[in-house]
Amino acid sequence: MASLTLQALKQQIADRKLAPLYLFVGEDLKLMDRMVDGMEEVIDPADRPFAVERYYAGEPAGSPEAIADAARIVPMLGDRRLVFVLRAERLLKPKRASKAAPVDEEAEDAEGEQAFDAGPLEDYLSSPVPSTTIVFVATDIDKTRRLTKRLLDAARVVDFAGLGDARRPGAAGGAADYIREELTRGGRSIEADAARLLVERSAND
Repeated sequence: MASLTLQALKQQIADRKLAPLYLFVGEDLKLMDRMVDGMEEVIDPADRPFAVERYYAGEPAGSPEAIADAARIVPMLGDRRLVFVLRAERLLKPKRASKAAPVDEEAEDAEGEQAFDAGPLEDYLSSPVPSTTIVFVATDIDKTRRLTKRLLDAARVVDFAGLGDARRPGAAGGAADYIREELTRGGRSIEADAARLLVERSAND
């Protein structure tokens, strides 16, 4: 798994040098949305209607096959296409079928997970198109799933935990930075010591 810091991601966006595959994972949906919008800025505004596509995983139009097909399209204008897969936890950690419901044994695999054919997307992950960047945006993932494993092996993974892991050793500094950035965005300010104290007193809430 190739982990990428938020600062490194911002630098790649600033340099307009994007990798073929990214996984944004975490509970900080607002920050993930801002990074998605930031990545779109790599594409010229006039080209975005042709070069940027958003799919919602789990919906008919957001099937693994549709995502893989979109990623293989050659850019009509410019030199890059962006494909965003939103709510990707539906692919990477789908809800399992209820045991009370009838089970189609042919449609459900040996792990008992929701049935969908991930094959086309798994094939794509093994050989991504250099001119396309796919960004999977998920609140959570199941690392035991084959599709998730292949994505973790191939993608740049950016953690968007926000303040959710402030109790983790060494995370307090990052949480304090997060607080300062959010306040600055809202037109406010806070001293560094005050931000650290707020993290300590928040008790991860």
